[in-house]
Amino acid sequence: MQRQISVKVNPAAAADERMLHDIVAQSLGIPSSQLTGYSILKKSLDARSRQAFYQFTINAFINEPYQQVPLVPLQLRDVHKARQTVVIVGAGPAG
Repeated sequence: MQRQISVKVNPAAAADERMLHDIVAQSLGIPSSQLTGYSILKKSLDARSRQAFYQFTINAFINEPYQQVPLVPLQLRDVHKARQTVVIVGAGPAG
C-alpha cells in the first residue's frame, strides 16, 4: 500500500536518512520494518521562526516493493536574448 503524508522535521533529522525513515514510520503509525521505502515528492525549508525545519511531502511504501521514482532534471531555457521583457513589481518574497 502507498500513502502520501506530510512530515515536519528539524534539519538534523532531514540530513539523516535512517532517522527520517523512522520518523516516516512513526507518523504512519506502523513499525519501521513495515516501511519498505519512501520517495520525497516535495521538500521545503521554513526558517520563519528561531528554529528552522523542513517540510516534506512523502510517498511511503508499506509492505510492498519500493519503486524508486527517477528524478527528472529541471530544464531551463536561456532567455537572455528573448524578445519580450518582464517587469517585476514589488520587493517582497513574491516579487
